Amino acid sequence: MQMFFVLAMILLTASCTFFSKKSDNSQTREVAATNGVSLDATGYSFDPADTSCGGFPRLKVQTMAGTCLGMVFGNFNTQGVDKKTMFKMPRNITKIPNTEDFLVTDMGGWAKKMGSLFWIKYDGSTQKYAMIRVLKELDYPHGLTFNDRDGFFYIGERNAIFRFHFNEGKITDKQFVVQNLPDTAKHMHPLTHFVFDPKTGDLYMNSGAPTDHCYQESKKYDERCPDEIALKMGSIQKINQSQLDKLPAAGLKSTDLEVVAKGLRNSMALAIHPFGRFLVQGENSRDFPELEEPYEEMNIVRLDKPGEVKHYGWPYCYNNHGESPEWEDILIEDGNKKYTLPPPNNMKSEHGANPFYCGRKAIPGRKEYQRPLTLIPPHAAPLGASYYDGAMFKDLFLNQFANFTTTKPAGVLLMSWHGYRTTGQRFVMYPVNSQGLPIPSKQGKRYYNFNLPNGCPKSAPFNPRGGLRNHFVDYKEVISGWGPITGQRPRGAPVGFAAANDGSIWIVDDKNKSVVRLAATEDPKVNYQQAGCDTSPGENKDYNVPLLVWRNALLSADPKLKLLEDFNLVQNGLKKDKFACATCHDKLINTSLNSDFKTNPDALTTMDYFIRTEWIEGGKPAKSKMFTSVSQSPESMPMPADPGEFLQNSDEGKELLKVIERWIRNLPTKEDISARSAQRTVTQAALNIRLTPGTEFGPCGQFKQGDMVYVDPRPESKVASGKIKWSKVYMVPGHSKLVPSACKYPLDGVFWIAM
Repeated sequence: MQMFFVLAMILLTASCTFFSKKSDNSQTREVAATNGVSLDATGYSFDPADTSCGGFPRLKVQTMAGTCLGMVFGNFNTQGVDKKTMFKMPRNITKIPNTEDFLVTDMGGWAKKMGSLFWIKYDGSTQKYAMIRVLKELDYPHGLTFNDRDGFFYIGERNAIFRFHFNEGKITDKQFVVQNLPDTAKHMHPLTHFVFDPKTGDLYMNSGAPTDHCYQESKKYDERCPDEIALKMGSIQKINQSQLDKLPAAGLKSTDLEVVAKGLRNSMALAIHPFGRFLVQGENSRDFPELEEPYEEMNIVRLDKPGEVKHYGWPYCYNNHGESPEWEDILIEDGNKKYTLPPPNNMKSEHGANPFYCGRKAIPGRKEYQRPLTLIPPHAAPLGASYYDGAMFKDLFLNQFANFTTTKPAGVLLMSWHGYRTTGQRFVMYPVNSQGLPIPSKQGKRYYNFNLPNGCPKSAPFNPRGGLRNHFVDYKEVISGWGPITGQRPRGAPVGFAAANDGSIWIVDDKNKSVVRLAATEDPKVNYQQAGCDTSPGENKDYNVPLLVWRNALLSADPKLKLLEDFNLVQNGLKKDKFACATCHDKLINTSLNSDFKTNPDALTTMDYFIRTEWIEGGKPAKSKMFTSVSQSPESMPMPADPGEFLQNSDEGKELLKVIERWIRNLPTKEDISARSAQRTVTQAALNIRLTPGTEFGPCGQFKQGDMVYVDPRPESKVASGKIKWSKVYMVPGHSKLVPSACKYPLDGVFWIAM
């Protein structure tokens, strides 16, 4: 079904020249001097001979004034390099004490026994780094740190933690710390991450929830989610220093661990201040398909109150006091009709009411859950956190909060935002007090930044469903412009990071298989702010909604045009072996489709790709790269690559060209789409969601007062039924306000509300 991919991406990816020095298990990779700028295989643009960012090639990424980002190890398109010794999916990094060296965990991908441990070794005589693999066949390695109390390095695998001594590349005294951690066949969050309490030496470990919102195919629910009750997952667990001092030969059992915090879906960002009273947790909250929801959380776990185990809401509550739709009663009245909408898996009918009250005020008899300290922008996906006190940036960072109006910051907490959506691709810092607790601020309206498609950052107001607490923790972006720009940089994906001896910060970028370095600079050119960026506040609009508007225009077109029939002729014709399109493009297009729509592909999924990437401009074949390429127009590179397979060379190909041209000419134009706008607005009351305008059939879900919706604002788009005027509303697949199985999802995502 899939046929094309943007050839420009292939053409832009130039091969860089390298020389290597090989040993049995090592690979020294050094960028050789070239004329001009080169591209890393993942799309980073830099001058290989440049050393202006602290001795490393400077990347075109916007960073805080006075800093720059340099490439240390990238996914270079090399010849003669053993790819087994290169990064595949690096995740965490830690410094080796009393050296300039580091260790890096590499998952190798989302498959068992693909992981590795790399040693980043510094050669003082050449002032170069070598990357040496010292362990392989690890099982989803992620967590990595050094415990200065016992001199061991610790690594977290899928269901175990082990430790070892490391000396000049040699692994000794390897032993399990804990084995057989809770696991499931379809575990959504299997990675083990942990942090040590500097004050006590105790280890605190994430136990990720196996599901998003406690989905269980068995439907065996009592009144609580079995993931958190029976399996003790979705929690933070503790191993005492005394247990680490006297480990059994086979390590501890999972039952030997103490649960210290519950209701945390996935605690991948963990930090404990040297003062040791608080554990700061960055929560990867549950997923909604909506771009604006839900927000991530920053939670605080008290370590100075042993035995006090609080519940932080998952899967029952989210944001500040939002109640998860699967765990709330929805009773809808339509005149004399009443509908009780069953949540997914009929959970409500089997486990009863939400065991927690998520609202603003406590209700007698209902135990209140522990709300977050503050919220993090939606889908930011915090994956790393650490306090910073290095010499290189200490003053620079604190000066960013010089005009802070509350408690004077005593330091900063750094956090990586890994998310692929518009709010991710950032590296931020929070001001903290002398105890390491992030400092809240109560003044003014708050904003967060998101990335536009061209990489420009823009701001949007914090407006979470379920409300924002009456205080907010300010933060500053250290790396902000890390959104993708063709020819300059890919989408940044920061995970773990560590401070070097000089105070520079080494950051792992897992999607781009790189290690980059944040360093100080006095060069003002470093920020790489794109010219013409509109930084005024706006709306973080969901770019899937215009795609639904496009689909609605397509499906509303005159049936006589036979657009879907012609599209089937086009895709069936082009994927024939004689034209060889799928040979080059089938896999590439599949990995480039919009993830929200390719999870459950439908009849229009491939067409979505052509529209999103502008390979097709409706009504204008001569301006559509798809047509100009296969018709051998001089404006585009001809396809297929083999001239002997050109469509003009056969009667069948010529007929297919006519179909392609006719199909594109009849598609909705940009003007047709712009006339069908979707306006972002907020509901003023509870509104039932309908598949058709009217109350003849049962509702598909319900918006509550204050929910954000995308409505067609045109008066002519409204439909009167009875005494009610119904408005067209666009909803992405799996929208949190739709009840699964209540209504069949339409191809264009169009529903109706009385608004």
